[in-house]
Amino acid sequence: ASSEQAGGISEIDVGLMQVDSGVQGNTASAEELAASARELSARAHELEEVVAGVRLRDGRAGSAGDFSSGIAGGAGGFADDFGIVGGAAPGFEDDYDDFGF
Repeated sequence: ASSEQAGGISEIDVGLMQVDSGVQGNTASAEELAASARELSARAHELEEVVAGVRLRDGRAGSAGDFSSGIAGGAGGFADDFGIVGGAAPGFEDDYDDFGF
């Protein structure tokens, strides 16, 4: 009986080590996912700031809602479709000299 108990305890120990390993793996994945979510949130905020720097023909500042339908619909003339004028975001040149245009 004693050897059966020792064998059972050994099997339980192996099982607990496997569970622990799985929990550690899930924890690492959750931490990576949280870091990715933070980075994505920061990039989204940066994009909102750039879009806010765009002026539409009617003088309004751009917003994400102004552009989402054009992006989803795959509009060709993005700037024309949304009446973007002076499309450079704050801090960016709009003469395109650096690009050879």
